[in-house]
Amino acid sequence: MASEAKKRADAKYDAGHTRQIKLKLNTGTDKDILSTLDSVGNKQGFIKRLIRHENDAEDKLIWLIESMKKHGIDVSYEITADDGVIKIVVNW
Repeated sequence: MASEAKKRADAKYDAGHTRQIKLKLNTGTDKDILSTLDSVGNKQGFIKRLIRHENDAEDKLIWLIESMKKHGIDVSYEITADDGVIKIVVNW
């Protein structure tokens, strides 16, 4: 069991360095998400990996499109976060 001093130190650290985020998921419409989360041991690590993977993929796509533009290829793109759709138009 942690001492009172350890609990105070942990609380002080958490107050200055962490945030908690709560998710409210519907047992009917979010059943697929709940099932996946139930199947993993480390839910926090799983969610963090998914977000970092998504950010990395988006960064790579933007780099590719910007590189094409630098080489004179007419490219436009639109990333819609709401539905996850990425629309790319390339004009040769």
